[in-house]
Amino acid sequence: MYHNIKKRNKLAIVGFSTTRIYAPYDNVEYDIWVLNDAYKVSDIKRMDAIFVLTDIDFIKANTDSRKYYDWLKNSNVPVILQKQQNDIPTSIEYPYQKIISIYKNHYSLSHPNMYFTNTVTYMIALGVLLGYEEIHLFGVDDVSNMKKYNIGVSDLFAYIKI
Repeated sequence: MYHNIKKRNKLAIVGFSTTRIYAPYDNVEYDIWVLNDAYKVSDIKRMDAIFVLTDIDFIKANTDSRKYYDWLKNSNVPVILQKQQNDIPTSIEYPYQKIISIYKNHYSLSHPNMYFTNTVTYMIALGVLLGYEEIHLFGVDDVSNMKKYNIGVSDLFAYIKI
């Protein structure tokens, strides 16, 4: 269950842009959450959970993603997915309905129903739900990449004020 991924009172959410090197990998006061295929990034020194909120069937079917999928199946850290998968023993289903029921009144200019436009916004929302005292962001500051994928910066940072 998703409650089991919280081990500490501080959370570091780590993405792929250059500021990821400043994440507190060696500080045992922090849980470290990463996303997608972070296992490939050599300077991500620790991960306590990995969020893969894309369609797992796409990853399974895509031959370019085969190594990624094999890594997920053998992961020793919790893998947060859209749905729990029997062939990924550490997989945990993301609590979409719980999160949406809590944040249903938070609206986005780019997406009229929610501020949820990327994995990081879902990670922040779950961190708030789990009661982290502090949530820090590293490597999620690549605004040019957000524009490339039509992700509103306001969507990502809306949760900082919650």
